[in-house]
Amino acid sequence: MKNLILILILITSISCSQSKEAIEGKEKIQLDVKNKIMEKYNVKYSFDTIENFKYSIDFKDLISTKNQIVSDFSIIDIYEKENEYFLKVEALSINTFYFDLKIEEEELNKIRKLTTWEEYKKNEYYRNDILVVKVKNIKKIDFIIEGEIGEYDEYFEEYDVDLNMNSSLFNGTFLCKGEFIDYIKIDI
Repeated sequence: MKNLILILILITSISCSQSKEAIEGKEKIQLDVKNKIMEKYNVKYSFDTIENFKYSIDFKDLISTKNQIVSDFSIIDIYEKENEYFLKVEALSINTFYFDLKIEEEELNKIRKLTTWEEYKKNEYYRNDILVVKVKNIKKIDFIIEGEIGEYDEYFEEYDVDLNMNSSLFNGTFLCKGEFIDYIKIDI
């Protein structure tokens, strides 16, 4: 019985160390690619590593740079307004950022090919991919409306809906407007 327990412990420790090494290998590849992209596009700031700024004006240095990068993002929408195309993106880091990025039709088609429905169903956040953007304006969102649809109420013949309006004065939720520069798909 002791031998069986020792064998199980040995197998578990070996598989855990292999999993840890695989994760570290992926993270290293991702970091290497990210560093090359930052050099290629002359990027000083990455939205996933910037500080937890309280005010919109705190991003002044970031806005003055040529380009920025975004990772750990989700494409929320692609829309057309006055014959121009825009990409709406959510990115999570210390703060939450919503991007409204002007994009050319050729680049839009590239993104649609890279971000298929099958990819989205696997994981709605493109954690390995990187967006290169040029943010021109950042403003804190004044409030956020959150909602939840509950159980169907047969007496009133309607669903219970719970809506909350939360002030973003104490959280870092920002709207960023600018231009899309590039989308880099990283296959790991």
